[in-house]
Amino acid sequence: ENTLEQIIIIIYYYIGMTPLTSYTRLFTRLSFIQWTAAHPSFLMSTSSCLSNTNSRSIPIRLLSAEPPSGTNNNYQPFRTRDSTFSPSGIGNFPPPCNPITLLTTQEQTEASETLASWLAEKRSVLCLTGAGLSTESGIPDYRGHQGSYHKGHKPMVHDQFMSSSYQRQRYWGRSLVGWEKFVSKKPNDGHAAISKLETCGFVGVDFACAEIEEEHTSHICIRPGKKRLSVITQNVDGLHGKAGTSFVTELHGHLNRLKCMSCGAYHDRGEFQRELHHRNQNWILEQERLLKEQQQGFDTHDEHMRPDGDATVALEDYSVIDVPPCPTCHVGFLKPDVVFFGDTVPKQRVQTCFAAVGASDGLLCIGSSLAVYSAFRFVAAAAQKGIPIAILNVGQTRAESSNLDVTKIEAPAGVTLSSAAELLGIPTDSVKMAV
Repeated sequence: ENTLEQIIIIIYYYIGMTPLTSYTRLFTRLSFIQWTAAHPSFLMSTSSCLSNTNSRSIPIRLLSAEPPSGTNNNYQPFRTRDSTFSPSGIGNFPPPCNPITLLTTQEQTEASETLASWLAEKRSVLCLTGAGLSTESGIPDYRGHQGSYHKGHKPMVHDQFMSSSYQRQRYWGRSLVGWEKFVSKKPNDGHAAISKLETCGFVGVDFACAEIEEEHTSHICIRPGKKRLSVITQNVDGLHGKAGTSFVTELHGHLNRLKCMSCGAYHDRGEFQRELHHRNQNWILEQERLLKEQQQGFDTHDEHMRPDGDATVALEDYSVIDVPPCPTCHVGFLKPDVVFFGDTVPKQRVQTCFAAVGASDGLLCIGSSLAVYSAFRFVAAAAQKGIPIAILNVGQTRAESSNLDVTKIEAPAGVTLSSAAELLGIPTDSVKMAV
């Protein structure tokens, strides 16, 4: 069984991510299975190489990987998001409790004091944030108390979007329902507190990084060869920027940007959505009518929204969706400039984040189960270097299941961050004004 798992993960990493047609990829995978079956020693020799991959969504754990120093033999560093998108995520974590009713007033006070004390002892804290931070803004997460996986949500997969025009119609059709509500969401107290913590010097890391600059990241360069980073976010909602945080790296990209898959031109999502809406007015009206018949309120209910800016629809028929081509070349199709599941995070972005982690004296993880390896690898790197790690999250995370030494604060993000900021001398009114 272990050998089969390793064969599968090697196929996904080294073949599944190449730009081949579906038929060519299938043939190559089958050929590779035959080859690896005849060369079992190759499986062990390639295991360590996989630790450097940038994939966001690889389903099988790698059992032979060596644990970082200071962890026990049960550590499984490379088990990542399940390709079947099970609601419980990796490790079969139980659904977390409702953050609103989780703590008593005294327990909430103690949680805020713990976080404030942890922050006060450090000078270069780096934040790693996930979807759980944005739930208080009305954007659902994946694995939280009311996460979209619990409702059967299956997010878009990179290969599906790239290879199927119907899947692109499906994605853009669902965005016609969900995008306007998604983009209207505002930062919450948690986002505002992080912004103020950055302004007051409690959060932020200066580090040297000689990597060639990636597009859209010039804002973190403070001088040649020197960068500053306060937040690595897995979120694609842009709420950190709206809250005023200056030095943010969006690990999985930003939904507001679109990129042509033919000519490479970038375009504004808002303009594209307006053209998409204009071309598909009849379809939208039909969806509104059906939703009203179901008494689900097209414009008043957030439960249909999904974390990636789309939404459930009343009738799953996307064949008539008219998707505009690229306005620059008029040939290619546009893709949100985000890392879909099965895609890879750009190398420069990953190395910048690793450099920031290495220069920090504390890593604060907020609102993330760390189920996805593209984020968890930074926690594993911090643990291996002996950098203190604090986790502010409701529900078990991959760090605990991997037996890493962490300070776990089981509390809702918004009130805990804002109260901790106040304990550190940042007035509550000032925190809320950041929004």
